[in-house]
Amino acid sequence: MNHVLSQPEQLRYARQMLLPELGEKGQLRLRQAHVLIIGMGGLGCPAAMYLAAAGIGTLVVADFDSVERSNLHRQILYQEHQIGRNKAQQGAINLHAMAPGVNYQVVREKVTADNVFSLVSDVDLVLDCTDNIHTRLLINQACVNLQRPLISGAAIGFKGQLLTLPMTKNSPCYQCIYHSTPDDQSSCLQDGVMGPLVGIIGSMQALQGIKYLSQIGSTGQAARLQLFNAIDMHWQNLAIEVDPSCAVCSNKDSRSKDAH
Repeated sequence: MNHVLSQPEQLRYARQMLLPELGEKGQLRLRQAHVLIIGMGGLGCPAAMYLAAAGIGTLVVADFDSVERSNLHRQILYQEHQIGRNKAQQGAINLHAMAPGVNYQVVREKVTADNVFSLVSDVDLVLDCTDNIHTRLLINQACVNLQRPLISGAAIGFKGQLLTLPMTKNSPCYQCIYHSTPDDQSSCLQDGVMGPLVGIIGSMQALQGIKYLSQIGSTGQAARLQLFNAIDMHWQNLAIEVDPSCAVCSNKDSRSKDAH
């Protein structure tokens, strides 16, 4: 493995490497990283764009859905003439055009209990950019069992949330916070969403991911839930604790044994 940045890489990432918290060492960590983004919609688009632009080594983009005209006000990676194409496939093509130095891998299948463990097991970090609670719980289960850090984003109307879960032995999981799977789950299709809001949350997912992978700050140490109200531009930070009765992560010692 090459542990030296090429001259084109040094020029491309020069402005972020000026940050002492990152530097060349952090940039090399990003180049060695393997990241999975599940959901290439309103959250996944900005998250993927910023991760690719930052120099992530391998970016796996997963989405079974196709681009629709109603997506375009918020899913800014796609263009009008790309309507009808698979989001993961077209997203990787568009990402390669802007950041050709990244290795892109495409998953066009729906994430299910049959494939989620194999997808998560191959990466260093998972970004959950989906809008389906059942898929979120599947992703959470795999990240808990395989001890992969999870950065989950959500946005509806004018409200967004960012959940960072290190998935270490003493950290909580998604189900510690969201105990049930409601049938009346809100969605962009039902309730609408402001386009720039998903851009904010998706970009924050990318930022948290970059900090975690390059070992900046405490991103990899503490679970954090951040709530954003776009009407008054207010952020709220909430402490997250392990739910001792959580059906997914309460038995920490069984995680590796249960992994597929």
